[in-house]
Amino acid sequence: MSFASDIKKETARGIAEKRCCKLAEISGFIRAAGSITLAGRGRAGIVMGTGHPAVARHYKTLITEVFGVSPALMVGESDFQPVRHIYRLNISAEKGGER
Repeated sequence: MSFASDIKKETARGIAEKRCCKLAEISGFIRAAGSITLAGRGRAGIVMGTGHPAVARHYKTLITEVFGVSPALMVGESDFQPVRHIYRLNISAEKGGER
């Protein structure tokens, strides 16, 4: 197993206790595996992807706990080997908040 896989599995096992640590962990994941989607009228969403189901579940739980929103978890086929599936967390742009 690769070093990166070992780190991802280790990260997925535990949840930080302090809010600042949780925010830093979410921020790192978004920065490494996320992108912003634009929905028009000033609305935006965030999509994050990983090849590890445990990592996807971990960040879904963490984001729900910290922000009170539950990202949609979608599974798709991966174009890259040896990863067979890609797990995407999607925080969609809300219709509210227009100015």
